Amino acid sequence: MGVLSKLIKKNISAMVEGVKLPFNLIKLFHCQTNVQYVKISINIFFSKFINMAVMFMPLKLLFVLTGTKNIEILAQLEEFIGRNKYIALVLGILFILYMVNVFLQIYRAKLINKQKYSIENRKYYFGDRPVTVAEIRRTYASFCQVIADMAVILMVCAVLFIADQLLALYYIAVFGVFSLIYEQWVFSKHETKLMKKLDIEKKSFIQAVSMVMFLVIFLGLVLVVISTGMSAIKAILLLLLMRLANGAFKSYLSCHMKLRECYL
Repeated sequence: MGVLSKLIKKNISAMVEGVKLPFNLIKLFHCQTNVQYVKISINIFFSKFINMAVMFMPLKLLFVLTGTKNIEILAQLEEFIGRNKYIALVLGILFILYMVNVFLQIYRAKLINKQKYSIENRKYYFGDRPVTVAEIRRTYASFCQVIADMAVILMVCAVLFIADQLLALYYIAVFGVFSLIYEQWVFSKHETKLMKKLDIEKKSFIQAVSMVMFLVIFLGLVLVVISTGMSAIKAILLLLLMRLANGAFKSYLSCHMKLRECYL
């Protein structure tokens, strides 16, 4: 137990340092570069939620077409404007979301490519440590992704607390446990026995464990639905939100790995 306790404490300490890293990097990118990290991060943030909405809207339309019970406020809107107009409205919103999503994807790609030319060829410092121009150019996109992913995860947690506090606490507990797992086997400074036996890249390990994490989260949602009688539409919406956060956590880990290699 003593060895396990020390290992957990070590991983928690390393995890805290990892969480602090993006905030420390803000000083570097904000004060020493012209990288438009705020614009890029906001773009990524909204793109993720629009993607989720684009997934939810067709499901929502199918529920309407099959006569499944709607969310109360939407049911009132459907009754007020009529079924046909309501379906047309949902299709119109879906089309607009698709177009906005395409625009954001193109704009983000152009914005990220543009940053390469705004990074000046001079000395940079992360704390007291000198940082090369090559390191800045190699990591600015990952830094923006990490900031956006952290914002997505925090937003999803906030929505879960509003929707169902028990589910939110369960999700945070699962998130914490899997964070320690990643800290032990992905961010370890030496190659662990497990990674040697698996003989796979760390990104592949993240992908595999992420699937297990989502399964655990899904089982928790199933238990909440059974115990509370949550409506199908609300459960699907929360599932999509948690899937969104799970995807954000996965990309956060992949990009964070690159940041740690350069700055920690």
